[in-house]
Amino acid sequence: MILNPKPLVFAHRGASGYEYENTIPAFEMAYEMGADGLETDAWILADGEVVLHHDKAIEVKQTGEHINISTLNLKELKSLTLPNNTKVPTLREFLEKFAFRTTKAGKPLEFSIDLQDLKVGAAMVPILREFKVIDRVLLCANSMIPLKKVRALDPEVRLVASNQHDQIKPEFFGPTGKFTPTNLYAFNIKGNDFTPEMKENLIKLGLKCFIWDLHHEDCLRKYLAFAPSVIYSNYPDLALKIRAELFN
Repeated sequence: MILNPKPLVFAHRGASGYEYENTIPAFEMAYEMGADGLETDAWILADGEVVLHHDKAIEVKQTGEHINISTLNLKELKSLTLPNNTKVPTLREFLEKFAFRTTKAGKPLEFSIDLQDLKVGAAMVPILREFKVIDRVLLCANSMIPLKKVRALDPEVRLVASNQHDQIKPEFFGPTGKFTPTNLYAFNIKGNDFTPEMKENLIKLGLKCFIWDLHHEDCLRKYLAFAPSVIYSNYPDLALKIRAELFN
């Protein structure tokens, strides 16, 4: 058994290995499986509403066409049906269902949200505060622009740099470093890009190490053994099973 603190398991787009990603059924299944947190993706619509969907284009069941989600207003979006006969949820709908739930371990459920456009993070802050989940949310982005916009509005929310593992360098965290204004919490690294040196460097910088794209038993075993703070998987049940085998 590994003696390090066990990683939190976030359900990537919900239990998306079983249900259509980023839909309420996928999130519900992940919660019932015992995930420590739910991961999702956010866009801002043309009317300012924040909704949860991964791709820029939404696949419409009725027609099979793909529509740029950011060009729609909420009424137009809700008129469309996803391939699993559900609707794209809004951030409010998501939080109304999950913000006040606890995990099987009795801890508050956590959330990780990828900022898929430059404006959505700033639009989310008032909603996150309304639902009192600021301290349980990780906001992730592969660009510094949305992270800086969020930090300018809120000093508390935890910000995560995604897919920027090549930027884990001490000079970027000094008094004039590019990351200093954001007060980052963690780096989120894709499994295939991860090296043990990255985690060591993050520890030296006082930052957390997250690893994503862990969807199969072999890679879950491989990367859980490095004891990152958080891992993301489409199969939270499998991730939890392997975690229980590896960690005390």
